[in-house]
Amino acid sequence: MEEKGTHSRPCKGRLFRQVGLRGLPAFSSQQEEESFRRAVWEENLQMIQDHNRQADRGKYTYKLGMNHFGDLTNEEFNKRLNCLLPDMNHATPKKVVMFKSSENPQIPIGVDWRAKGAVTEVKDQGDCGSCWAFSATGALEGMHFKETGKLVSLSEQNLVDCSEENYGCGGGEMPQAFEYVQAGGISSEENYPYDGMVIHYVFLCVLQTMSPYF
Repeated sequence: MEEKGTHSRPCKGRLFRQVGLRGLPAFSSQQEEESFRRAVWEENLQMIQDHNRQADRGKYTYKLGMNHFGDLTNEEFNKRLNCLLPDMNHATPKKVVMFKSSENPQIPIGVDWRAKGAVTEVKDQGDCGSCWAFSATGALEGMHFKETGKLVSLSEQNLVDCSEENYGCGGGEMPQAFEYVQAGGISSEENYPYDGMVIHYVFLCVLQTMSPYF
């Protein structure tokens, strides 16, 4: 966060509009929501600036910056972090394969799969509790790259809509997502882009099962 001089309201206004509104139904009008979000955003901006000034003085070793969560209260943001407890029926794998390493393994200090081209760009799940789908596609994308040498971004929306053992934007688990992919495949993100909500386009689920990418 740049801190040269003072932030004028026009500058704040431009940055605030980049953050955007949430469109939550609890407000009676868009003006009421914008006023509330603006106040929350300015309070968070002040907190960021105060922190960064103290970081410049050596009190902290890191700095903060504004992002698209800037118009959320702490309570609203924390609600996004609620977890879905795992289904114990899926917690124990049906088949266990024991892995035995070599007697003298040559283990590198570190491995950065990004440098090898095995990791897609950072994705954003938005307001949908679909982290399970992003975790599943990330693992599959890496596995597919190791097998083929090609990095393809896979469709989280496909899993959100069609993995019926999971709960769409209400949470889910990776094992059920993998079972869905094993049974019918998964589309690429290009062919089945992310919307951040449960769409349930049944024909798309059927179509991708007939001709999946992966």
